[in-house]
Amino acid sequence: MRIDAVNRIHDVYNAQMGMVTKNTEKAQSRDEVNLSNQAKDFVSIKKMIDHTDSVREAKIQEIKEKMENGTYDVTAEQVASKILSKINYRD
Repeated sequence: MRIDAVNRIHDVYNAQMGMVTKNTEKAQSRDEVNLSNQAKDFVSIKKMIDHTDSVREAKIQEIKEKMENGTYDVTAEQVASKILSKINYRD
């Protein structure tokens, strides 16, 4: 049995493992995240929705206070007109 051949095999193995480790380190240092335009649009829409909820809550609170005070005065015609405008019905 030749011992010098085993030493060469060991040297080749260590050299290859060193290259694998270096390649792995390079790959790890280049990790990055890219969001698609669609994902960016979703984020923008979510922010708008979150803001809308707080505005809506303020309006609801205002109407509740008017109803409790007896100052909320809306006619049936106004209610019907608003409902019809939401379904795009025009006379």
